[in-house]
Amino acid sequence: MQGPPANYSSNSSVPAHNRAKVYELNAHTGRELWSYTTRAAIYSSPVVSDGTVYVGSNDGGLYALNAANGKKLWSYATGGGGRASG
Repeated sequence: MQGPPANYSSNSSVPAHNRAKVYELNAHTGRELWSYTTRAAIYSSPVVSDGTVYVGSNDGGLYALNAANGKKLWSYATGGGGRASG
């Protein structure tokens, strides 16, 4: 992983990332619950708010994913890479 996983209020899962994928992992077992692949590497940590996982990718996209199932809600082309973490 390039950065730490997101802080997530659930006791059962935690968003993480590696290369061009965002994962939702069971915090107790480490089992993958879902994953979403972007078009380039992810260097920033995901952020979770109100049931949505937000992550920037080096493909210049900002992605909003449903935290429950990993489905893309929307994406926005920022015109630059996504390397910052807050």
